[in-house]
Amino acid sequence: MNQFIIPHALQIVIDDFGWINGYDGRASGGPSRTGMPRKHCAEDYIAVNALGKALNMKINCAFVLGEWDPDNRLKKIPYFSKYGDAWDNAKYLDKEEMLRIVDALNASEYIDVSIHGLMHGSQFPGIDNNDSSDFFYRINKESYVFPENELRQKLDAFFGILDYYGVKKPVKTYVPSAALYVPYTLSKIMAEYGIRYIVQPFKHTNFGSEDVQLATVDNGIILTDRCNFIEQEGFTRTMDIRPWDEIASDFTTLPKATCIVGAHWPNYLHLDPKRSLELTERNAAYFKSCADEFGTIMSRDIGFHATQELYKRFACAEERNGVYTVDVSAVPKPEGNLGKFYISTKAPIKTHEGCEISLYETKETHLTYEIIPTSDTIKIS
Repeated sequence: MNQFIIPHALQIVIDDFGWINGYDGRASGGPSRTGMPRKHCAEDYIAVNALGKALNMKINCAFVLGEWDPDNRLKKIPYFSKYGDAWDNAKYLDKEEMLRIVDALNASEYIDVSIHGLMHGSQFPGIDNNDSSDFFYRINKESYVFPENELRQKLDAFFGILDYYGVKKPVKTYVPSAALYVPYTLSKIMAEYGIRYIVQPFKHTNFGSEDVQLATVDNGIILTDRCNFIEQEGFTRTMDIRPWDEIASDFTTLPKATCIVGAHWPNYLHLDPKRSLELTERNAAYFKSCADEFGTIMSRDIGFHATQELYKRFACAEERNGVYTVDVSAVPKPEGNLGKFYISTKAPIKTHEGCEISLYETKETHLTYEIIPTSDTIKIS
């Protein structure tokens, strides 16, 4: 039985924040949105913040910002919506509710804003599906990236809308919508905009001949696998932990998640927004139970998760005669120095070399230590 392990870091990622209208518009040629049969409101942000607070985790929330357009600035973007030049979001925008939403978002310590898109798709003629991605498209099931000038136009618009509303949060993550992503393309531009992490299901990603697992580095950005039930017999690596439009999901019926926990906004919300906080205790208890397992720890934010998964994949670890040796020389260092990671043990560590070490947390069955490498080879016992 293993006495030592580099655990996975469980990180919650939630798609489709930012939509105001919840209803699925695909039947009329529009976007799927969230599938929630009501409008979204400030209480929907407050509920997710409460879950993050209960877990002490900054929850990574992928935003679609098209319906925040305050002055119809987005209609100048080619193929942006089915309305074309008739796009008139400003006429329908509830400015008072937007102020409540922005106040709730800025007040939140536990919502990380990440990029999902502007309209969760494009009206580009000839594409396989107009409800997929603002940055990629498919024709005859082949994936392509939009021209660079259009990519920059969309990214500038995304950040411009956040600036307009005074959203004071750094944006470091991109979560591809509809799992549509082509490695080594958009990432170069995303890096220029400050993106450091991408969350993408690897089973939907063509890495060519590369055997990519858990995490990799794409043009200096750490790319991690959105997979949920990793290394559990009988469960596949799924993009989403519950159906995308399921309201008030009960996660306690699921096995223990281990890595990225991918889901959608309605999964965490009540149909009555004033009752969404009622779900917090139940949801938090499930995720805490996952992180109580030997081999899983609770992530604190997406950077915590991404760094831990790089060590999990690339560090060469061996346990022999009560000594755990970890070679970290092959771990990529996209910013020059990855820094700390975590090791869980069944018994207290008595000796160590090649690292600085401190007790991070104590569980019923094991201990977890924070490790700061001081050499390429770490030995603990």
